[in-house]
Amino acid sequence: MLKYSTYNSIYSNTEGVKDHILLGKLLHQLIYNNRRFLVRLVIILSVAFLCLTGFMTIFTNASKIVSYQEFVVSTGDSLWSIALDHKPQRMDTREYVERIKQLNVMETSDIQTGQVLNLPHVE
Repeated sequence: MLKYSTYNSIYSNTEGVKDHILLGKLLHQLIYNNRRFLVRLVIILSVAFLCLTGFMTIFTNASKIVSYQEFVVSTGDSLWSIALDHKPQRMDTREYVERIKQLNVMETSDIQTGQVLNLPHVE
């Protein structure tokens, strides 16, 4: 029998099609027979993903508010000037203003003379 031939068939290659059919049947059997296992696997992976993203969110917030300092507003003070005087050097003033507003439950930046503000200490 010849090892190598130059013969080309006029029919399409059916071996590849058979392989795909067999693979499809195997996947169908795996999914059909192990439906409970796959559902449990999807649930476990989803819970693990949600937990890990939650932990990542917690740990990526490196600058946590640990405590605060009380500050009495004087005439001519604004949140911006207070933030410039009390914020850490590496922090953006806008971010510190937002933290002051958040800590004091303020919707606007309006402050009045004599008002007591809590200024966050940021690590």
